[in-house]
Amino acid sequence: MHRKVYRTKLKPERRDEYIQAHRNFSSDLMRRYKDAGMSICSVYMLGDDLVLITEAEDHDKTSAILAEDPLDRDWQSRMRPMKADDDWQEMQEMFYLDLTKLG
Repeated sequence: MHRKVYRTKLKPERRDEYIQAHRNFSSDLMRRYKDAGMSICSVYMLGDDLVLITEAEDHDKTSAILAEDPLDRDWQSRMRPMKADDDWQEMQEMFYLDLTKLG
């Protein structure tokens, strides 16, 4: 699996709406993400900062599949106006340590 991390800003006045939307995330959309090859999708919030972590074998393939998925397109169009930034910006990994590999 390959991990990618992204960041964006939330519009403060849309915070509650954003939280509620994620508390009611569609099980159909969860299945679409899994079928597209995603194994992890996690959003963290600190103030107005949002961090998205995803894991997939092939992020390009997963993104291409989801770009054509009407359910994901609908979700993204609902979420985009809640964000202060245009969209998620990919972060560069600076350090990674897998301690399970230590003997």
